[in-house]
Amino acid sequence: MSHPVDDQLGSRLSVSQYIQEPKVLPEKGLEESTMGTVENPLKPATWCGSKKTFVAFVGLLTLFNSVFDSTIPSGGIRFIAAALNVRGESQLALPTSVFLIGYVTGPLVFGPMSEVYGRRLVMIGSFGLFTIFTLACAVAPSWLALIIFRSLCGIFASTPIAVTGGIFADIYRSPLTRGRVMALSMAVTAAGPQFAPVIAGFVATAGWRWIFWVSLILAGVTLIPVLFLPETFQPALLKQPQQRGERGVTKALARPLHMLFCKPILSFTCLYLSYASAIFFMYFEAYPLIFQGVYGMSDGISGLAFLPIAVGAGIGLGIFVAYDSFLQRAKSRRAGWSTVEEYQRLPLACLGGPLPSFGWDGPLHRKYTGSFRCWRGYRLEWGSSSYLWL
Repeated sequence: MSHPVDDQLGSRLSVSQYIQEPKVLPEKGLEESTMGTVENPLKPATWCGSKKTFVAFVGLLTLFNSVFDSTIPSGGIRFIAAALNVRGESQLALPTSVFLIGYVTGPLVFGPMSEVYGRRLVMIGSFGLFTIFTLACAVAPSWLALIIFRSLCGIFASTPIAVTGGIFADIYRSPLTRGRVMALSMAVTAAGPQFAPVIAGFVATAGWRWIFWVSLILAGVTLIPVLFLPETFQPALLKQPQQRGERGVTKALARPLHMLFCKPILSFTCLYLSYASAIFFMYFEAYPLIFQGVYGMSDGISGLAFLPIAVGAGIGLGIFVAYDSFLQRAKSRRAGWSTVEEYQRLPLACLGGPLPSFGWDGPLHRKYTGSFRCWRGYRLEWGSSSYLWL
């Protein structure tokens, strides 16, 4: 009597050999190969395209909320300081700074927890708390209370940064599709913070609390689809026994720190991205000083200076997608450079590296539009370099 595996494969391959044989997953066609299969609710990679699109859209929407809220005080910080009697110039950076401190600590908790309890529970719980503390910022009675609430907002707003990449990996099996979605998320991460100071600069004239009311409205609207976000982590869907006890949770929480300090490639990657992000967010404090203090612009008009960064992020996204297609064609014809992983993304670094940073052609006697152009180039440089590490 023949074995079922023999009947299906038409060979004498044993079951153990069939299971252990390594398979090389192609970069193209992998997503298409699931289109003819029956949708399995327990396998997110087999979900229909519309369901995957909804999940990706919700992930990008939460990501936009996260980065939007990170910079929104910078557009109206002088209105906040005047209303809450803040006299020290150095204190004006605190609403953004403490938010970023929460940004750093949050992923160390929420990332591992999403692999213990699932993506859905962590996303809904943290985003709900983020919405609550955004409301608290809008009604904060004092400067100290505002700083505390902003730090808590930063902690819970960091969840999309830590979890959306895992969600995309859960639903998109093809490295090509997954890479393009990640490029889109990076563009959202780069462009999102630029709109907040523009809006804040104009609405702050109606009262500083409107800065956070706007953020709350956006978070409240986003919370509705977040509540319908399905679970995408397959072990959670299969209800596989996870180590959810004290030992399992401790192990999960220790894993990121172990990888950070014991894996040199991750250590240097994080060090580089920390440096790039520090420079990036530093200018959210410098822009008001330059365009309001030097060029005499109003809060709302000076916020428009951030928009070229968003334009640069959009241009960068287009370049990434076009380069991906170019890289795939090079691989198909077996071009020498395309077979070496270290060289595959090097052209992007060569493109972005020489672009000058902000301030190189922005002295006082020159027109401020020169600074706008440099920032657009800087956005391409920062985005290209960050993309290499993804």
